[in-house]
Amino acid sequence: MRKLDLDFSVQHRRVAWPGWALLLIGLALWGELSISYISLHREMSGLENMLLKSGMAGKMSQQKGVASYTTEEFAQAQEIISRISIPWGELFKAVESVKVERVALLALEPDPKTGALQLRGEAGDLAGLLTYIARLDRTSELHDVYLLRHEISQGGNPQRPVTFIISARWETRL
Repeated sequence: MRKLDLDFSVQHRRVAWPGWALLLIGLALWGELSISYISLHREMSGLENMLLKSGMAGKMSQQKGVASYTTEEFAQAQEIISRISIPWGELFKAVESVKVERVALLALEPDPKTGALQLRGEAGDLAGLLTYIARLDRTSELHDVYLLRHEISQGGNPQRPVTFIISARWETRL
């Protein structure tokens, strides 16, 4: 009978030469990149010094001043910032907390300046729409919920829903 060798803690591994070769290639590339970085950094510093000595730096900074933007561009930027800063998560939670069968929202349009909110959607029938409006009005986040416009499908076709636009006031908590 042959002796069983069950000692799994001993590891007899040899280091393969491809591993060492990759390590040497990596070190060589790292050295080359370091040398290139240092030379480019020195070149950039020299060019910056030449620019400062020539006096062009002051002229270039004056051309890039704030005065080059128009008031219209500032207004657009402020509008974008106000839209981005809307607490979207809270708004979605408030609207999604109200669920009525056969009522689907298609669009949500908040106005951060006025706190107004327009909801566009479709409902299976008028009763479902009115129930949805009443439930929206009972939420603590939405106030003054009104039906602005609705359109009932022609001929009472059950496949064609009631389209609606609801207006509400939402207090943004920025």
